[in-house]
Amino acid sequence: EVEEEIGLKVEIGDLIGVYDIIKRSPEGGVVYHFITICYRARVLGNSFELKPGEDVGGARWFMPSEISPDIVTDTTWQALCDIGLVRC
Repeated sequence: EVEEEIGLKVEIGDLIGVYDIIKRSPEGGVVYHFITICYRARVLGNSFELKPGEDVGGARWFMPSEISPDIVTDTTWQALCDIGLVRC
């Protein structure tokens, strides 16, 4: 999936967490339910050049100090908190 989305080959590492995302309608019904599983990963090879796929609007590297909850999804923010990369 990583290679398809951003063009990087990676080796999957330890599990970071499993995150449940449920969107409910005003009436309380489930509109959608996603389960996201996040892992640490290590880039294979010497190239860290991002090559977004056709369905990716853009991709870039960030320093931890540049990351805020305003620019990532709630799940991504929680995963970054869980590994101590950002202060929550």
